[in-house]
Amino acid sequence: MNKKNNISEIADLACLKFDKLEQDTFQDSFEQILTFFEILNEAEVNGVQPMITPHEVITTLRQDIINPDISVDNLMELAPDSKDSLYKVPPVV
Repeated sequence: MNKKNNISEIADLACLKFDKLEQDTFQDSFEQILTFFEILNEAEVNGVQPMITPHEVITTLRQDIINPDISVDNLMELAPDSKDSLYKVPPVV
């Protein structure tokens, strides 16, 4: 497969439409990307476990416990202006 066909095939797979001038313009960029992937394909990855991030991340989840310390009345006292348990804010135009 020649390079022009590679670019056309990639454009089709990505649902991109290029006219002749655009295809010529992007040819060098596509060739550089394809060359980089060829280099990556040569990397030895046997025994390497797939990972989402290069850093070990441990997600700690907390209990979903209702905290009765703050009441609606207490929150309304903090508001500069309120009405019927709702904060009143200036209109946005």
